[in-house]
Amino acid sequence: MRGVNLREADLRGATLNGSILRKADLREANLDKTDLSDTDLKGAKLNGANLQEANLDNAELIRADLTGAIWTDGSMCSNKNCDGRAY
Repeated sequence: MRGVNLREADLRGATLNGSILRKADLREANLDKTDLSDTDLKGAKLNGANLQEANLDNAELIRADLTGAIWTDGSMCSNKNCDGRAY
């Protein structure tokens, strides 16, 4: 789903792990408690998105715009950090 328009979408609690959302428009989207682990979000627009308690473990966020996004109590680990060891 490259470049898909999900602006202002209500995706609370959705399971999107492993999805390809490259260059997706997720501005102002509600992603509260959403599982975005292993998701390709390269170049995605996440401006003002609600990412509270979202799981971003191993998500690819290269060139993603997170300006104004709210992210608290979430998870974001990669295969090279969180416990300091490479996997």
